[in-house]
Amino acid sequence: MTRAPAEPRRAPEPWQALQRAVEGPAQQPDEEPTIRGVLAGLEGVRAAHFGKRMREAVDLLVPLLRDAEALGDSPAVRAARAQLLQIAGSTLTGARQFAAAETALHRALDEAPDRLRAASVITTWTWLLVRQGRFHAARDLAVKWADDTEPRLSRATAEEIAAWGWLLIQGQAAALRDNRGGEAADMLRLARSAAVATGPLGHGDVRIATWAPPRSPTRPLSRAS
Repeated sequence: MTRAPAEPRRAPEPWQALQRAVEGPAQQPDEEPTIRGVLAGLEGVRAAHFGKRMREAVDLLVPLLRDAEALGDSPAVRAARAQLLQIAGSTLTGARQFAAAETALHRALDEAPDRLRAASVITTWTWLLVRQGRFHAARDLAVKWADDTEPRLSRATAEEIAAWGWLLIQGQAAALRDNRGGEAADMLRLARSAAVATGPLGHGDVRIATWAPPRSPTRPLSRAS
């Protein structure tokens, strides 16, 4: 996928610190970080994100991204880094800092230790593409990943089905923006079947969104994951 052109302006505060944490070289932490400390901090970031307390999320993300970068490459560390970067990408997208958001999501996808976490990152990326007005690219990305991750409903876990369902919802919303009404209706029907199979789900360890039977959204949801 080709990158969108970088914005000519610097991000305003409070986003500059997060932009630097995502785009700049990793800084050495003042104290030796631990995976336990990073995971505890991640819970705080998730709580701020779910509560739409974006300034609090930014203040927590900046030092946590630095600490997580210093912890190596075990699956648990990579999973934590991937979600921190995904939430950073979502936050920067909401602030319309698209180049930094794309960098964060590139890094999150690289860090994702499994396809479930990678699919979560992609749902946020589709929202970024729509915010950039790249409706066709958003639809193509969501459809490709939905096709690649389509589960067998009789055997898949609820989280696998929910990840597929979120990709369908994001693809449906992008297709509507791209004037593909019939295709959007087909994806919405499949997403509803996924929701029937799982029932409502709260915030999971991988998702940064709840999951429930979809209505008829007209735009991708910023909380998708």
